[in-house]
Amino acid sequence: MCLCAVNCRYPKDKGPSGHGWKIFRKVGDKFESPYFHKNTTYKIKTWYTSSNGLARCSSSGKVSKLRYKTGFHLFQTRKAAREWCSLAEFSVRKVLYKDAVVQGIQGGDFVIVAKKMKIVE
Repeated sequence: MCLCAVNCRYPKDKGPSGHGWKIFRKVGDKFESPYFHKNTTYKIKTWYTSSNGLARCSSSGKVSKLRYKTGFHLFQTRKAAREWCSLAEFSVRKVLYKDAVVQGIQGGDFVIVAKKMKIVE
């Protein structure tokens, strides 16, 4: 999952916190990312911190020079997350997030990229 545009960058350690919706693949009683870090499983009610790095924006298969800090990509609505992952093998879960680094557009929807997240339901 990559952003195709960045709307807002937040200062280091001053990004907002809140809740959003994340796409997972259910594996027993745990969850994993369907796109990146597939060997990492996540449990409900545990805080996780994203690795540090930079990603490039891409749109229509073209990669741009615009970069943003990596993190967990969280949709602002459950509906947007469900539309992104129409396959039955995916599960959309409500998450809390801290330390947002950017807000951008992914597939036509607003997405928050945050350094920390916790699955709450």
